[in-house]
Amino acid sequence: MAGTAGKKQVDEEVEGNESVWKAGENAEDPKMKSSEDRDLPMKEHSLLEDRGDPHKNTRERDKRTKKGRKTRKLSGCGVGPADMEENQIIESVKQKLKAHLREKFTCIYEGTSASQSRLENVFTRLYITEQTQECGLKTHEILEHFKLPDEKSPFSKLEYEEITCLNIFKPRTNIPQQQSKKDRSIKRVMTKGIAGIGKTVAVQNFTLNWAEGKSNQHIDFIFVLPFRELNMLKEGEYNLLQLLLHFYPELKLLKDIQQLDSKQVLFIFDGLDESRFPLDFEGGMIVSDIVQPSTVDVLLTNLIKGNLLPNALLWVTSRPAAVSQIPSKYVDQMTEVQGFTDQQREEYFKKKFSSVNQAKEIISRLKGMISFYFMGHIPIFCWITAEVFKEEWSDQRSQQ
Repeated sequence: MAGTAGKKQVDEEVEGNESVWKAGENAEDPKMKSSEDRDLPMKEHSLLEDRGDPHKNTRERDKRTKKGRKTRKLSGCGVGPADMEENQIIESVKQKLKAHLREKFTCIYEGTSASQSRLENVFTRLYITEQTQECGLKTHEILEHFKLPDEKSPFSKLEYEEITCLNIFKPRTNIPQQQSKKDRSIKRVMTKGIAGIGKTVAVQNFTLNWAEGKSNQHIDFIFVLPFRELNMLKEGEYNLLQLLLHFYPELKLLKDIQQLDSKQVLFIFDGLDESRFPLDFEGGMIVSDIVQPSTVDVLLTNLIKGNLLPNALLWVTSRPAAVSQIPSKYVDQMTEVQGFTDQQREEYFKKKFSSVNQAKEIISRLKGMISFYFMGHIPIFCWITAEVFKEEWSDQRSQQ
C-alpha cells in the first residue's frame, strides 16, 4: 500500500510539472516575442512613408527572393555538394579528354610518310559539299572525279552547297521555312569521298579545333572511333561505357555512363568502308538501356538509329561504295569531300615548301601535266607530287 501511494504521488507531481511547462509555453512573454511582431509597428510606419515610391516594395521583394535562392542553394535545395562534385568530375574528364585528343591529332602522318607533320602546317581547307537533292542514278566512284569540265553528266544537275567541316552540324540554310526546327536540326551526318580525298584529315581537324577550344564548344565530349580499330572488338559483348573505356580510359572517373545522357556528345565513326560488322538496321536487337551489354555491331546500329543516347551527334565517313550500309532515313545530312580547288592546291604546295620560289616553280610545272589536271584536287596525289619534287631537288643538290 505504501508503495502504491508513493507511485501515485510521483505521477501527480509529473503531471503538475507538465501542466506548468505547457502553460509557460503558451504564455505570451514579451521578451520571447518574435522579431517580426516587435518590428510590426515600424514596418507599418515604413509602409506609410514609402507610399510615394510604388517600386520600392518590388525592389525589396526581389532582394528577399535572391537571398532566398542563395540560401536554398547553400542548404542543398538547389545545387548541392553532390551536384557540385559531379560537375567537377565531368569537367575534369572533359579536360583530360581534350588533352588526349590534342596529343593524338596535333601531328599526323601524311600518306606513307615515316615522319609526322603538324596538322596546322599541312592542312588546307577542303571543298566539302552538301547534297541537297536525291538522284536515282549512281556515279562511278573514281571515274566521276576524272570527268572533263565540259563533259555533260546526268549528275551535273544536282544542287550543292559548299560548307566547311567545322560547320558540318549547323542547320541547313536551304530548307523550306515551313519545316519545324526539329526537322532542320542535324544530328547524323554522312561524309563520303574517294580514297585519299581528305576525309580522315577533316575529322582530325574538326576534333583538334574542338580540343583546343577554337570551335564547337557547345559539344561536351567527342569520341573518335575508327572502324579499323573497332574491328578488333568484333568478338565479345560490351556496354557503351565499356566500349568507350577501351579507347578513352579518361572516362574511368565517371561513376555512371548516364552522366553523359544530359551532355552533348559527338561520336565520329571514321571509315565505314573498312567495317567488318554486319550492320542490321531492320532485324537487329533493340538496345535502349545504356548499361546493357551487347556486341559492338548492335551498339553501333542502336546509336545510329537513336535508341542509345538519342540526343547524341553522329558523324560517319565512308567511301561512296559503302555509304548504302546505313539506310538514308538514318542520315540527316549527306556531304561529300570534293578535295582541293585550284586556289587550295596552291596553298597546299606553299605550305609544303619553305621557299616561295620552289612552290611557284612546282605549280608552274604542274599546270602543264595532264595527270595533275585530272588528279590535282586529290590531296594524297598532291602529297606524292610534292615528295617526288623534294627527292628530285635533293638528288640535284647531292650531284652538285
